[in-house]
Amino acid sequence: MGDRPQLLGKEDIGRVRVLRLMRPDQHNALSQELAALLEAALLAADQDAKVGAIVLCAEGESFCAGGDLDEFAALSALDPGQLYTEGRVGIGLFALHETMQTPLLAAVHGHVLAGGMGLLLLAHIALSAPQTQFGLPEIELGFFPYTVLPLLARAIGARRALELALSGRRFDEQEALSLGLIHGVVDRGDLVAATISRAQEMAERDPLAVRTGLGAYQAVAARDMVQLFEHLLLLRNLALGAPALRQSVSGMKTHRQGSGR
Repeated sequence: MGDRPQLLGKEDIGRVRVLRLMRPDQHNALSQELAALLEAALLAADQDAKVGAIVLCAEGESFCAGGDLDEFAALSALDPGQLYTEGRVGIGLFALHETMQTPLLAAVHGHVLAGGMGLLLLAHIALSAPQTQFGLPEIELGFFPYTVLPLLARAIGARRALELALSGRRFDEQEALSLGLIHGVVDRGDLVAATISRAQEMAERDPLAVRTGLGAYQAVAARDMVQLFEHLLLLRNLALGAPALRQSVSGMKTHRQGSGR
């Protein structure tokens, strides 16, 4: 049996840790395994005194086109008890937004959809390539972006977030820029280098000022988010058991395979 493919790359460039999603053939779909690996890698970087900033980027045509549809289909077949345990994977990853004290920058391109939007919102600063498509298409499957919604509402306001979640519409990098979801648009060939350059600037700042500054941001923005995530997890797991979702996921898998996304 051959070696398992590497899902997450790691490289240190000075005091910047670069983490790279490496499922290009799946448009970096956020599987449970990849989510767990990324959560562990972010925690390790955040606790490493040698790391002054983190960059998250991705190989292939997309930053992240959403969750792993095979896993969604499998989760929808579980009973409530199993869902409570196995459906928690990924919640801890997005909840890192409430605790990380190291600046996280994202370099996004291609498709930034569903769980990919969650990764974008997890970052403190994000740069995008041109012709990038953003959106929360879960509603098209008869689902809802339960665990992304809190971060999106915090970033752009609850009513704007609700419109994006209920419509499922895609939008481009210019609208993402106007909404404050990204902080600049950079040519695809220069995107990662430009993001690393921004990260290097932050890594040279006084560590205590940066860490306490991020702590202040989290304190100002906090709305009992831990309890909120628990409530949203319950709603998400209830929705995962819906028969309509199983049919929608099957249809979406066929569409994604046929369209290359």
